[in-house]
Amino acid sequence: MTQLSAGDAINQLNRTEIGGVPAVWVPGRPEVLRVSLCFRAGMTDLDLPRHGWLHLLEHLALHGRDGISLQVNGEVSLLGLRFDAAGDPAEVTAFFRELCAWLADPQLGDLEHEARVLRAESGQRPVGATARHLLWRYGARGPGVAAYEEFGLHRVAPIELIALARSVFTAGNAICALNGEPPSGLELPLSAGPRRPVPLAVPCEQIMPAAFRDPVGGVGLSGLVDRSTAATVFHRVLSRELQKEIRHSTGTGYSAWSDYESVDAESAVITAGIDVLLEARSGLTGRVTRLVRRLAEQGVAESELAEELLLIRRSMREDPRAYWKPWAAARAELSGLSSDPDGYDAELAAVTVDDIRRVAQQLSRTLLIGIDAGTNPETLPLLDCPTVDTVPDGGSIHPALNKQAGEEQIRFSGGAAHLRRDRRFISAEPATAAAVLARPDGRRTIIRPDGYQLDIEPTLWRDGAGLVRAVDEATPEPVRVPLPSRPADQIPRPPATRRSWDLDRIRSLFDGTVAQLFVGLLIVGGVVAAVVDSHAQIPPIAPIVAGGLLLRLLAAQRHKKK
Repeated sequence: MTQLSAGDAINQLNRTEIGGVPAVWVPGRPEVLRVSLCFRAGMTDLDLPRHGWLHLLEHLALHGRDGISLQVNGEVSLLGLRFDAAGDPAEVTAFFRELCAWLADPQLGDLEHEARVLRAESGQRPVGATARHLLWRYGARGPGVAAYEEFGLHRVAPIELIALARSVFTAGNAICALNGEPPSGLELPLSAGPRRPVPLAVPCEQIMPAAFRDPVGGVGLSGLVDRSTAATVFHRVLSRELQKEIRHSTGTGYSAWSDYESVDAESAVITAGIDVLLEARSGLTGRVTRLVRRLAEQGVAESELAEELLLIRRSMREDPRAYWKPWAAARAELSGLSSDPDGYDAELAAVTVDDIRRVAQQLSRTLLIGIDAGTNPETLPLLDCPTVDTVPDGGSIHPALNKQAGEEQIRFSGGAAHLRRDRRFISAEPATAAAVLARPDGRRTIIRPDGYQLDIEPTLWRDGAGLVRAVDEATPEPVRVPLPSRPADQIPRPPATRRSWDLDRIRSLFDGTVAQLFVGLLIVGGVVAAVVDSHAQIPPIAPIVAGGLLLRLLAAQRHKKK
């Protein structure tokens, strides 16, 4: 195995400070200077009603700052936010000077414009497999918010947004990563402030291992592991093993993938999957479960581990300055870990088959498998919304207007909405909800902290308006998210009801024997009256007679159809 020399650039990470901001960099003066200003704040820091605020601040800060020769970008991840610039050192220096001036004193003149742009983007953004696994593992909190639309863009509060910016964009909460020596004119004039702690990611209380319905087009799996060098290797091993098991062995899958995502200072979620032909999905859950169990019991062959480590080292050497070392140090430091990228090569060399097996054991104990509709979960329990047998008495009861729904109803009692279906109740409490989505047409969606939700369409329930009022009265303002109006054709209509002038109902009035006798007498009386009143051109009783004859004929016609 080839060892790097002590003088190689990959083993030289320098540290300095720029305006109170720590900076990490590797030697050299590249023609294209790449700089990232990273902050410790990410999606996990904000609750669901404010999800998207950091993305909005990032867009506002970068608005109008891009150029032809200067490449700029921003990104919000689970645990961090960063601003990138690449170009001529003088241009990069000017960019960060202006950017930091805005970050220290945010100006929100473009607020509505950028919020509107991001709302359009958020509504169209697909939810990736990793985000869906985070949702099923963490619900609508912490890492799970990554699976949701950015609801905070619908309830932007300028004063709160500025307060968030001033708590995030501080020198003490930042670190700078560069692919070369910092240019002499680089300044980062940020306000003073402390480092924000990393929120603890708390999984939902649910049975594991388990399966859940997921439109993955094959199979996806995830597990919770300790953050470690061995875990970063294992996710690549897992992808390779899936490829061998599904594609190489049976030829029924195409391309396996894997992902390693830090969710807090100590833990990471490893996600992997592979697309599989529809006709080959039977028994897939069992095959994947056995694969994970084998890795947990046996690890991987020494030769395969050595090959994987060689591939990792090769990718590290391709362009270490631009792609990994300073940025790895910045990420680790912001998430509260001691960072020593110079020792990463040695850590890789120390990874053993036993280390891989221990990571696999952690993943096996916390395994979640996503399967398509129609796929049998086999021996794994299938996750679904928890239900209860009883709910608090009192409150209001709202039966379904659709008679085909049987005894389905929503009861609002004890400060919660309880949907009764098949003699069980699904409950959602606005006061403890992760968010309550409100449409002008009355639709309310109560999103529980575990990610399950209860949709209330007032048009489908008796006294739906009263039900909505009860939900609104129980909803704290901080969790309420006002959404825009829907097109009329998207609002569900109540089932058709019989009206007094409905012909079917009119016919039914004349089905009984007594009713038919009454009509017959009415007809005879009309004829007699017409003969007696022979001097009248139009007998007064004629309309009654005609109506009676018509209704009798309608009733007779209905009997014929039966």
